[in-house]
Amino acid sequence: MTTSQRVNELSSITIAILMLTMSAMGFFLIEEQTTEREQLAVKEMPRFATSPGHSVFGEYVGAHWCGPCMDSAAPSLVNLKSSNGEDFTFVSFYESESGGWPADGPIYRTDHVMAASSGYPTFAFSDAQSGSCYKVGSVGTDYYDADYSSGGCMSSDASEYAMELSTALNSAGDEVTITVEATYLGSSSSVTVYLYGAVTEQVGADAYDNGNRPHNNWREWLLNSDNNGFEELTLTPNNAAERTWTVPLNTVRASGGNTQFENFWPVLALMDGPHSSYNTFLSAVDLDMIPLVDIGVSDFQVENQNGNLGFVPGDILDVSVEITNNGVDPYNDGGEIAIYELQGLDEIYIGGASIAYLATAGTQTLTVDFDTSQITPYASGATTFRAMLLSLTADRVSSNDYADDSALHDMPPIANRPSVVGAASVERGTSIQFESTALANDLVDDMSSMSPALQYALHATEAWDTAWISSVDMVGSGGNARYIHTLSPPMSATSGTYDVRIQWTDAGSQTSDWLLTEDAFELRNALPTVLTSSDNGYAGIPTVKVETDEIVSIIGLLNDAETPLSMLTMDSNAPEFIEFDAYNLELTVNFANILYDGHGTPLAQGIFVTISDGEDSNSGTILFNVIENGQPRWNGVPTQSFDEGGSASLILTPYLSDTNDNGDSMPASGLALTVVEISDTSLVDASITGHSLNVESLDDDSFGMVEIERLTDSKNPTPSSPTTSTTSTTRRELTPLASIRC
Repeated sequence: MTTSQRVNELSSITIAILMLTMSAMGFFLIEEQTTEREQLAVKEMPRFATSPGHSVFGEYVGAHWCGPCMDSAAPSLVNLKSSNGEDFTFVSFYESESGGWPADGPIYRTDHVMAASSGYPTFAFSDAQSGSCYKVGSVGTDYYDADYSSGGCMSSDASEYAMELSTALNSAGDEVTITVEATYLGSSSSVTVYLYGAVTEQVGADAYDNGNRPHNNWREWLLNSDNNGFEELTLTPNNAAERTWTVPLNTVRASGGNTQFENFWPVLALMDGPHSSYNTFLSAVDLDMIPLVDIGVSDFQVENQNGNLGFVPGDILDVSVEITNNGVDPYNDGGEIAIYELQGLDEIYIGGASIAYLATAGTQTLTVDFDTSQITPYASGATTFRAMLLSLTADRVSSNDYADDSALHDMPPIANRPSVVGAASVERGTSIQFESTALANDLVDDMSSMSPALQYALHATEAWDTAWISSVDMVGSGGNARYIHTLSPPMSATSGTYDVRIQWTDAGSQTSDWLLTEDAFELRNALPTVLTSSDNGYAGIPTVKVETDEIVSIIGLLNDAETPLSMLTMDSNAPEFIEFDAYNLELTVNFANILYDGHGTPLAQGIFVTISDGEDSNSGTILFNVIENGQPRWNGVPTQSFDEGGSASLILTPYLSDTNDNGDSMPASGLALTVVEISDTSLVDASITGHSLNVESLDDDSFGMVEIERLTDSKNPTPSSPTTSTTSTTRRELTPLASIRC
């Protein structure tokens, strides 16, 4: 059925209303065309609830005596239907004072709606029994607007269904033919639906107690051929299914200034199940609800022709808009696509086109080239564009008549000063790291799309280089992302302080200024050092013999990261230091004594030395373990006294000690003793038998002090070579050993 055929079947009052509306629209269009504005005029929108963009259906139950029904619920439904009649309809089940409740069998919809209710008024959007779409009670005169605007709990696929309704009065004027077409616009091969149908009075002939009248007042069902339920339909895509009923005109009554035919008001809806269950409603229609007309912006994009995410002045942008006919029928009623650049509150027209013929679901695209040469970019900025649809005819969804998109300003990045990770002063051969970040300065880039270039140079030389940079890594993510440059100076690098500079490049190849950091790090000469037990490569404390020139290797005792040990020099003021042989890497020392702690344990002894690599000097103490050299040793022997003419004897073993060549203790019993000299041979005579010293006075009238020198001869073999006799080691010991009293 064509649009003209449907219009011919509208009642005379409906045609009059349409003509009046079209005349008013013409007046407003003429008025707008005669007004010149630099900025787009703000379109004066009628005051109505925001349309969800599809039909909404509900069922109401109320009574003539119910205060909230007559004061709030009924006026709210009338107001919503009056302002949004093109996509809202409902059926009222009303208890009148004269007739009581209507006899609504075999469907019994009153009980169906009231099953979960605690009182009147009750209104159910789309067969709801709970939630915001199930309304018990009412306040105000717009009580149902918000839930209607939210979609009225209709199916999410409501846009895939379309319904058209017409009525015709027969020539006798006593019967009305009702014809409905239902079309499925979705992608499934077929769907099964049930056709809810009712004949209502547009204005009820029975009034509330306050004089208000219910609208869409139920009078009769439109049932299947068995008269036991609603008609079941199987719909296939884009194929209209038609059903027709013939109903006596006197089913309804004239009321509210309407004749019987004008008050004859069929309401039909599609639901996904039979009347005996609670269902999801898919679409609805009455004589106010003309087919949906909706032309909307379906896509709007601003893209740089060079493919970059943002733009710099001089780039050319493609500003592209796509519009789609979301309505039921083809659209050929004109209008305009207009594209603007937004400058503050001003909308600057940059291009447009007339809206052409659009088939159902048809599209039209428009692309405008925009030269950005006159744009002045700023940090984190964007230029916004707007696509608008103007002068549409009968468009029912205004929310999709415009769209905005932005083109981001691509600014050069700003470098932050690099910071040293760890110490800023290192020795040659030691790596040093710099951590760096940058400000993108726009909404285009972030750390992942920018890359740094770091260079270094000896201070004040500007001899910039990158050869020492061994790795560049990005670590972290998001706001914690940063780059790490690792510099690995070679041993041959010049020592001194170095400058660094850094420059960043973004995804659009824009670069920051070089950021200079003077004296960013110091490269030191690696000092020669004396190793200790906490250093790697330490050889341990060397062992030397007392009173002996001992030669010790310096390997494992000294270290220089840059200079070979053979090129070092060493000096010391310590008497134990004899000489340093750099060629053979040997140190000669001689310790005169062994030092012991309070428990008799030998202590390590040190030599403080100064080492030089020819560029710098360093000092430290080399420790030595000093041990015996293998000689037998005397402990102090007490003075022995006896009378004139007398004698004395002393066992000397307790006053002797002996070691082998490794400094290990040996038994003193193996030592041989000999008297070498007596200081006064006129006074005494002395002899040694084994380890026993015998002293005898030579006369009975002489006295005084005499010293006897003893010779100790080691006869002990070394423990490591028990079959080999050692060379005897001798030592003379002169002791004031005897005094003769008178």
